[in-house]
Amino acid sequence: MTGRRFLFLLFALAGAVGATGLAHAENGPPAGYGAAMGWYERAAAAGDADAQYYLGMMYARGLRVRRDAAEAARWYAAAARQGHARAQFQIATAYLTGAGVARDPAKAADWFAEAARQGVAEAQYNLGHLHEVGSGVPRDRTRAAAWYLKAAEQGLVRAQRNLALLYLAPGWVERDPARALMWLTLAAEAGDGDAVPARDRLRESLDAGARDRADGLAAEMRKRLPRKGTTR
Repeated sequence: MTGRRFLFLLFALAGAVGATGLAHAENGPPAGYGAAMGWYERAAAAGDADAQYYLGMMYARGLRVRRDAAEAARWYAAAARQGHARAQFQIATAYLTGAGVARDPAKAADWFAEAARQGVAEAQYNLGHLHEVGSGVPRDRTRAAAWYLKAAEQGLVRAQRNLALLYLAPGWVERDPARALMWLTLAAEAGDGDAVPARDRLRESLDAGARDRADGLAAEMRKRLPRKGTTR
């Protein structure tokens, strides 16, 4: 499919959905939205990965089509095979939950890994969780921590909290209460209510040296975290 043709598709979609976009479509697509459906179908059939991804989203959410998890998974998989990171995340989620495909945690882990390597924070978090609990992959706290860290450094609060809990895990060779306090502090500052009491209890339990180290680590990490918005 030529770039010009796909740009025309995007302009057609923009005219149909206006400023609301797909992210807000759960409230009901605007009038005229269905006019873009044919463009998506033709572009997806011609092999355009973006169109395949958005067509999968339409079937997953039931946007001007009958909701069909299997059809959504088919289009997500087509885009994922072309390296579309968000589609890789979505097909991984489908395999993890059994939405439109047979549940397969190992395939979910494989696709989360593909998306995680492309920097999708949610995929990094999910892959870390699978390693932490041993679902679809061998249980491995060190690998879990490594993926949580990548997501945490992108501002994903759940990853920050889970990473903190790993640093408090009894018997783990990388146990580090001061680093755990640092991540709980940052998660609390980002609005994670669950992190607040955990941070306060941990802070009270540490000596002054550990608290000072945690504060220094937090100050350095704040310089590296995304400045605008925090992913929950």
